[in-house]
Amino acid sequence: MTAEAAREEMIDMLRAIGLSCRKPVTVYIIGGGALMMRGLKASTKDLDIAMAVSTYAIDLVEALGSLGFRVNFRGTEHTVSSPLGRYRGFLVDLFVGRICDGLMLTDSMRGRAEDVLTAGPVKFMMLSKEDIFLLKSITERDRDLQEMADLLRSGLNGRTILDECAIQDSLEALPTPRSWMNYLAVRLEELQETMGAVIPWKKDAIRSAELRTGSWMALFKVHEGHVTVGAISAALGIDQRHVRQYLALLEKEGRVAADRGGRPVRYRASGSVDAAGPVEPGCAGGQT
Repeated sequence: MTAEAAREEMIDMLRAIGLSCRKPVTVYIIGGGALMMRGLKASTKDLDIAMAVSTYAIDLVEALGSLGFRVNFRGTEHTVSSPLGRYRGFLVDLFVGRICDGLMLTDSMRGRAEDVLTAGPVKFMMLSKEDIFLLKSITERDRDLQEMADLLRSGLNGRTILDECAIQDSLEALPTPRSWMNYLAVRLEELQETMGAVIPWKKDAIRSAELRTGSWMALFKVHEGHVTVGAISAALGIDQRHVRQYLALLEKEGRVAADRGGRPVRYRASGSVDAAGPVEPGCAGGQT
């Protein structure tokens, strides 16, 4: 099947879904389906979609089931209504808010999304190429690395990817925060080493990943009672200059507060944590 034929087939499928749904919802196409719409992929084994909120999600699940789709929603596969429907056996992964227990469907992602079509009460949009690239960077599947390379060749705004990744990192929290920037940096290294990709903004990703990982380690130490730059520096065995950079990021995000009424400056954590755990690099799997 040609890329254009695949795109038309995808449009027909989306139109059928929209006309089968009774409630108004906005659906974001987040994976291979969005690549098909852009002519960057000729087929997909499933359809990955997301909603910002769960309102009417069950109505969408029922509409999909009436057409024969198998629906994976909140970790449970729903086979409803019509096993003989037109799309019998085709899998749809439906996420609400957080995608693949990983990145959040943020306001900034939704703001960059592009209109695809409106069918019945359902509005379909597809995430930007930059956001699809970022979503694919948190998996460990070989085909996602190839699709990241395809997206790079099609032209991407690196600053948009880095800014969104920073937003995603800022949404993480103790006790087991994940450093999405760290995972992105690793995947960019893989792209360069295995596919010869030229990525001018890779160094920025690496620097940001180091800053994020260091900030989490510093925050763990603040929770443990190391409340000055010197104490954190000694506990981590790193230069005080770096500790100051980590604390500046944490203070900007509201994770720590500084008492500058005396010397040395003392820091306290904002919020609480049950137990300080390791920094996780990212989401290892999942469908995007």
